[in-house]
Amino acid sequence: CGAGPWALESKEMLQMLHPDLPRFVAFGEALTDLIRTGPGRWRSACGGSPWNVAAAMSTLGQLSAFGGAISADIFGAEIWRASQEANLDMRFIQQLPRPPLLAVVH
Repeated sequence: CGAGPWALESKEMLQMLHPDLPRFVAFGEALTDLIRTGPGRWRSACGGSPWNVAAAMSTLGQLSAFGGAISADIFGAEIWRASQEANLDMRFIQQLPRPPLLAVVH
């Protein structure tokens, strides 16, 4: 089939048919980093490579999403909040009654 005057680039076609779909989706883990800041002092930060990449792409102006499961507790609620704050498309995040993923950083 030759490209006629009606042919569109696949990128243009996707945007025309589904303008609300994210251009970038990172699937994998989202977790909470527990970072030691001093004797008996800790702070938490949202992390996990896929989540970090999705948030960074959003910061660069790309309509982005993270796809994965998070816990249905205080740690998962913070990741959910941070995802909204990062302007990620929330359709691919599931909150499940499972233990949170935590990474301890000394």
